[in-house]
Amino acid sequence: MKALLNRRLLAVGQYLFFLLAAVLLLPPLGRYGSRVYGRFRDRAVWREYRQDPARPARPGDPGGWLTVPAAGIDRPVFWGDTRENLLRGPCLVEPPSAGPGNLRVISAHRDLDFRGLEKLSPGDTVRLELPGAVSQDYRVSEIEILSPAAAADRLREKAGEDWLVLLTCHPFRYLGPAPRRFLAWAKAAGG
Repeated sequence: MKALLNRRLLAVGQYLFFLLAAVLLLPPLGRYGSRVYGRFRDRAVWREYRQDPARPARPGDPGGWLTVPAAGIDRPVFWGDTRENLLRGPCLVEPPSAGPGNLRVISAHRDLDFRGLEKLSPGDTVRLELPGAVSQDYRVSEIEILSPAAAADRLREKAGEDWLVLLTCHPFRYLGPAPRRFLAWAKAAGG
């Protein structure tokens, strides 16, 4: 009788342990699965947009694909830096203009998509692929940490030049709105 009771208690204990493990593991597994599916969906949508460069760019549409190996970034870039878009991924602050002096600014949250930029250093490679265009490699030449006003002034100052700028808040590990801006300035490789 005592052995039967011990087996039943052991079975109930194992069941409760399994149930507790499932309750604790399902939310993070669900978030991981959602991220994996989101990346798969992003790549499929980007392949479609890449095929049709004549499609008009609308806020929220994929505008490019950004790869920064040193920072572990391999993400789509969306048109327009709205609050909703910034929650989806990196965003082109405004569509690039045609012709010389094409300043491209890509912005993202420091605690989401651009956390890896803290590992970035001058000389690192950045690749940006735009619809209908071949990928363009850039080399980081300078990293600046400025106040928001100084960062805006610096961007206006360089507006007529060919740069790719990765912009996010700084410091990377900060609670609340970060007081400074991180700007990684990259020039076209070979240019």
